[in-house]
Amino acid sequence: SFLVKLGGPNAKIVVSKQEAKKLIFDKLHDAFCPMNINEVYLKLKAVVPSVILKSCLDDMRPDKYAGNPFDDSDDDEEDGKSSKKKSAKKSSGSSTDEHAGSIRLKEGRNVNNNLYYVDHTKLSNEGNGLLPEVRNDLLCNTQKSKVEFDQLHQQLKTITAEAARLESEPKNEELILEVANMEKKKEEMNESVEDARGHASNEKHVQKVKKELGNMTAVWRKRKRQCIEFVSMMEESTEGTISLKKCLKGDGQIDLDSDEAAITGAIAFATRKRPKMISSAGRGSSSRADENFIGVMLSAQGRPERVFNNGE
Repeated sequence: SFLVKLGGPNAKIVVSKQEAKKLIFDKLHDAFCPMNINEVYLKLKAVVPSVILKSCLDDMRPDKYAGNPFDDSDDDEEDGKSSKKKSAKKSSGSSTDEHAGSIRLKEGRNVNNNLYYVDHTKLSNEGNGLLPEVRNDLLCNTQKSKVEFDQLHQQLKTITAEAARLESEPKNEELILEVANMEKKKEEMNESVEDARGHASNEKHVQKVKKELGNMTAVWRKRKRQCIEFVSMMEESTEGTISLKKCLKGDGQIDLDSDEAAITGAIAFATRKRPKMISSAGRGSSSRADENFIGVMLSAQGRPERVFNNGE
């Protein structure tokens, strides 16, 4: 009961010497220190009976079959022959034992003080490398490790790519600011829509203003045509003494308040006032006020066009 209790709840007494030798060798090999028989007995948790333990330790000693030098004496020939046969039988039996000579002995004052240890300088399998089953297990585990390594490496690449993608996306703080800016733009657009709706409600006023501008343009066009016809007739009558082009520019014999002369004077005045101001704003049909606006003149098609000071 003491042995079973020391060995544990599922302890099994080992009576096979081959199994016991393997347990003893593994325990001494892993301990990496010398132990006496009592320490080995306790380290094995008493699963190996003391009698079998002592026998196994004796069999595992390298000097177990060294032989007695007096066995070959001529005093007792028959005893010598019998001892030789026994020695040969034991030697042949020990050669098949893989644990034979696997431990070393340092003798003490008595049997209990003898120290047993493993010679770690001795190569396993008599220096022939790993055993076939151990080598196969090692190769199998190596291949499994390579496969697992490749799988983990692929997972790492996938996770790294996903982390890079997430890192490139906007952060929560940036998204909050962007949403706030978009809300502000939305409010401005709503105000613009309201202004446009207000403009649509005043469509009658807009049409009225456009009609007035059209009437004024028609009168302007009519007066300009009459003036040009008159000066052209004077040019023909005087055989070129009075020049239509010079009169329109303001350098002729007749002083005319023409569109060209008014625009030329306004540009000259604006250039003296702002000599370095160059702007192309307002060249479209926009109704927005512009500081560079000079005046209005009729185009070749008879349409009013705005004129801006471009610095030339």
